[in-house]
Amino acid sequence: MRELLRYEIADRFPRAIIEDNAIIEDGAIIGENAVICSGAIIETNAIVSVNAIIRTGTIIKSGAIIGANTTIKSNAIIEKGNEGITIIGMYRYTAGCYFDSKSKEIIIRLDDYHKTIEEWDKEFNDGQDKSFIDPEDWKKRKNTYEFLKNYALNYNWIK
Repeated sequence: MRELLRYEIADRFPRAIIEDNAIIEDGAIIGENAVICSGAIIETNAIVSVNAIIRTGTIIKSGAIIGANTTIKSNAIIEKGNEGITIIGMYRYTAGCYFDSKSKEIIIRLDDYHKTIEEWDKEFNDGQDKSFIDPEDWKKRKNTYEFLKNYALNYNWIK
């Protein structure tokens, strides 16, 4: 499909932030206040919802739907069926999980940290993170992680 020109992007998505060198193909839909970072590619018929953030070098494949308030890490590839979920209100920050088709790994996001299940398990098994002074916050963070981990391990990701 055809890549949109800079002026077309500005006309079609005036309330989104689309950095230079981001590629938006004709037929893609970008929601208000979404941020598409430099080097990201949003393919035809992909949808990036309101307030979503697509980091540098990430490819959102045709037909994939990125939900509101979702953040996708740099250099990921998200295909239709692997978009995962975003949770608001279970913990102080937005959290979520998705399958990165490039690394072939499940990614869980807590706060602004995108890590694999193995990385999160190690962090939680090593004990309470010192940046979470309030034990109640740490407990909510761990419960949110466990919910996302369970969801991710039981979801039928397209690999």
